[in-house]
Amino acid sequence: MVRDAFGGTPAWGDFGAVAMVRLLIGALVVGGRRLRHLAFVQDDPLFRRFCEVQVVPTARTASRWLQGFTLQTVACLQQINTAVIARVLTTLGMRTWTIDVDGVVVSTGLQVERAFRGFNPHHRKVPSYYPIMAHLAETTNVLRVKNRSGNVHDGKAGMPVLRDLWTQLGTVLPRGATVRFRMDGAFFRQDVLNGSEIVLLTDLLEREGFTRK
Repeated sequence: MVRDAFGGTPAWGDFGAVAMVRLLIGALVVGGRRLRHLAFVQDDPLFRRFCEVQVVPTARTASRWLQGFTLQTVACLQQINTAVIARVLTTLGMRTWTIDVDGVVVSTGLQVERAFRGFNPHHRKVPSYYPIMAHLAETTNVLRVKNRSGNVHDGKAGMPVLRDLWTQLGTVLPRGATVRFRMDGAFFRQDVLNGSEIVLLTDLLEREGFTRK
């Protein structure tokens, strides 16, 4: 799946996308939360076998690989995530889904572009991003994430994310499923309300046999 998603993109770094994705997943599984934690598993033969590498990349190598991401390769990750979510949902047999959409504070280092201080309510002196995230409440699976600067309003860029989310849900949720959205007051804006009405009305007409024009 990873190889197919990244097939049309130019390679970068000393390790391929499949190995690096396996590396990051494996690090999370064994409890790693920072790239420097890779040093604890660099001599683990089972970890190397899982990642399909002879040498575990260093934290610096993994950091350079992550810095090489572009809008095109980020879209590849979203494609992989959508495919994984679709596989999970088909096995659950549920007919009602609750989508939570909200901003999330992510603390960063001191030299990260577009990170700002003072917007993290728990650590106001720490720079942070403020990405918007959508996930399934029933399973906690993350559907979409869009990064944003740390000094934006919670509802900023909400409508483009919701449009992409509605398109994605049409491909992963079973036909006839009931979908509930939970968003805080920051999304109670005219553009979001109008967009929601248009999408819901268009979907209703298509289900009744009408075509979109």
